[in-house]
Amino acid sequence: MVHYPPNPICRDIPDPSETNRNSGLDCKAFHEKMIGTADMARRMIKDDIKMEIEETDTGKNHGHRFVLSEIVASVKDTLSVIRLIHKTFYEENKTELICALPLARTIIESVFTVAILLRKPKEYFPKYEKVAYAKDYYRFIYQHEETKNILRCKVINDEQYKLRRQQLLGKTDASPEDVFTEQELIDIESAARNGVGIDYRFPTPMGVLKLLDNSTTHLDILSILKRIYVEYQWLCGYTHGDGNSVSMRAALELDHPDMNKAALKEKEIVEPVIAISFLASLIILTDVSSYLNNSEELVVCLSKDWDFFEKNSLLGIFIWDNWARKALRLLSL
Repeated sequence: MVHYPPNPICRDIPDPSETNRNSGLDCKAFHEKMIGTADMARRMIKDDIKMEIEETDTGKNHGHRFVLSEIVASVKDTLSVIRLIHKTFYEENKTELICALPLARTIIESVFTVAILLRKPKEYFPKYEKVAYAKDYYRFIYQHEETKNILRCKVINDEQYKLRRQQLLGKTDASPEDVFTEQELIDIESAARNGVGIDYRFPTPMGVLKLLDNSTTHLDILSILKRIYVEYQWLCGYTHGDGNSVSMRAALELDHPDMNKAALKEKEIVEPVIAISFLASLIILTDVSSYLNNSEELVVCLSKDWDFFEKNSLLGIFIWDNWARKALRLLSL
């Protein structure tokens, strides 16, 4: 027996389709605004990030601004893919629309990543980089072990092995900020050869919530992260293929006399994707603006973006009133 989700109740964003623009959020217009704001934020990160973000125990690391800039670029690209899915599959109630929900989840993950990087830069920028290097090396060792006895692979594998070790030990210009010790590399190699995991992890969204304490410094953003985490949990189901994901796909594929398929599509798929992905992007860019030396130009753009969006979203109204307005230093609004 197929479970059909109930008909949707109150709507957060009225019909967001391009065919009915006057009744709600104009997705195309807002997408274009967000892309422009994201490009501005990337430029300002590269040119005007506060010194505290680049401070390390041994001086300054300009790679921190590169990491932030690329996270913003990734968010921008993900928004574009979500937009493309919406444009391509909206009209015919295609199940491919569901594929946009996990993408919205990835943008929420970036909200948490940026939050911890900005607030604890000396600790978590090096960790962000080192975790990536460790996972890449772990994967390489698996490949190396699989092909080490294949003669045509031996020379290049051995060369790659030496080069990667030198890089991770800090002996090349492309070495990580927090270099590995010989023992750390031995441990990673041993884990790969024995088929066990490695203990290199960047904090998950729940981990970030635990790391940011209830001090005045973190209190405002912490309340917003807790709220957006609720949306993250819901979207995780679509990433892992839970019961709600399966039933939603079935509901779009099959007809049922008691179900309003068009309304279901809007409330349970299109609106959450658009509302959550745009909102998460706004949170990231607003958070970044607080760590720029001269953010006036970006603040003006973001305030217009929030005004354009929050009037159409209940969650947007909550986040604007309880955090974004203060983060943009627009307390009189």
